[in-house]
Amino acid sequence: MLEESKAVLVTGATGFIGEHVCRHLLGAGYRVRALLRQQYSSIIYGHSSFEHCNGDLSDPDSLVRACEDIEVIIHIAGVAHADNTNDESLRRVNVGGTERLLSAALDQKVTRFILMSSSLAGVCDEEGNATTGYGQSKIDAEQLLLSAISSGSIEGVILRPVNVYGPGMRGNIASLISRISRGRMLPLPRLSTLISLIGVDDLCRVIAIAIESARAIGKTYILTDGQQYIVNDIESEIYRALGKRMPRWRTPRVLLYLAVVGAELVSKILGLFGVKLPTLRSVSTRTYRNLTTENLFDNSEACKELNFKPTSTFYSSLPGIVADFKNL
Repeated sequence: MLEESKAVLVTGATGFIGEHVCRHLLGAGYRVRALLRQQYSSIIYGHSSFEHCNGDLSDPDSLVRACEDIEVIIHIAGVAHADNTNDESLRRVNVGGTERLLSAALDQKVTRFILMSSSLAGVCDEEGNATTGYGQSKIDAEQLLLSAISSGSIEGVILRPVNVYGPGMRGNIASLISRISRGRMLPLPRLSTLISLIGVDDLCRVIAIAIESARAIGKTYILTDGQQYIVNDIESEIYRALGKRMPRWRTPRVLLYLAVVGAELVSKILGLFGVKLPTLRSVSTRTYRNLTTENLFDNSEACKELNFKPTSTFYSSLPGIVADFKNL
């Protein structure tokens, strides 16, 4: 337990990562306030050190109220990379929302601001611009915090996790598990693509370290579990965890690409008529690129400076992830 319980505001508290962060911080002895856009959250309200306040990143007054008597902010809320949205929405929420929250934090003299960014903020072209609109929105949000840090207005830490796994996870791998479970997934082509991942519990531990570490102030850390995952190995382990037999044949890469393009086109056409099918909206050419493009990152700086020691792997966490899917 902490000698003196710090008050922490968590945005995005009802999301996959946010709920895990709230539970972890409460278990570590922090007082947690969740910024909620809705009255209801699945987070357990019965904990004596947990409270919530209603507000929105677009409402400056509500953010000032949320920051009252808060020492640390964990800013997780925002438009996710997996969401189908345009650059304008990304900037309005990920950049504008961060700007308003940071302004409220400065107004209420919050001590430390921890920004949950993304590894995609580090995937840039030769001119230093992010290769995706989402990544650029995260870079721009980071710059807002870095400017405040350099002026001495607030302590800040930027965390850039790779794709996060754990019970309740979302994104491409979650979609893969769901589709394999329902028998609606073509076997992937033979792919040697390597990717980095991180477990949600390990991410929560890094956040707790970032709250207390003096060395972390002003730093940006890439976060992974230290493993290199081959896409085909992930696929076969999902089949195993689901108790399903892995097909012996492989889909030709060109056929998979055409199937993805077709699904994306059908989704767009149906969208023109107001019809939205989640099974189609989760498939896009971006999904294909993610499967066929290496996405490896180095977590050595976080391990060295924060004494971060990952304790889980995707494979060790997979039984719990699959069990969670089966209970839905």
